[in-house]
Amino acid sequence: MVTNQAQPTRFATRFNWIAAFFESVLLNLFGFLLFMMALSAIAISIRNIAEWLIAHDSPWLALAFVVLAGTIWGTLLSFVRPEHLRNPEGRIVPGAALGFVCAVAAVWIYVFASLSFILMKLGLVTYTFSGSPDNALPDLCDAYLWYLLDLIPSLKVNAALGWPPDVDLNGGWGGFVLLLFRIAIVFQLFAIWRALFKERSPQPVAAAAPASGTA
Repeated sequence: MVTNQAQPTRFATRFNWIAAFFESVLLNLFGFLLFMMALSAIAISIRNIAEWLIAHDSPWLALAFVVLAGTIWGTLLSFVRPEHLRNPEGRIVPGAALGFVCAVAAVWIYVFASLSFILMKLGLVTYTFSGSPDNALPDLCDAYLWYLLDLIPSLKVNAALGWPPDVDLNGGWGGFVLLLFRIAIVFQLFAIWRALFKERSPQPVAAAAPASGTA
């Protein structure tokens, strides 16, 4: 009799574990996609507006727009704290944190790729492309992604994939722009990454102070 009662209990336990597992997977996936879609829209908008301004013979206006957009973006990120990404239970969902960090990186890549593209159009910097210069802006986006991954030496992602950079960003004023990109990534993006994944545990809830005096 005890055995027959134990079987439904084991089944319920396994079912609850499976349900919790899939709920966690879906929650992480939702958080990842939410941040990626929202912030990637900002990145694509910056690139498209800059490209539109250049196409309409307004490269200096495009330069001012991209610099302003990058300044506002960096300022907003300086206010990001781990508690901003906590769920109602006080936990940071890993998928949401990863999606946020990846989306932040995408925005910086598009900002600096657009900046380099504008400076190149103005004749202020010169780059060497492995492909056609007609595909300059997409190649610059890929190049900044390459240099971002290159900042993670322990993984050696680029070497493992056998992926050379599409554009050489080193040297001259182009190298200075690359240095600014690395500063933004190291001192802001990596700092956000460490803060988010260091603070994943739920925050303790302060206990209510005992009432003083007697009724």
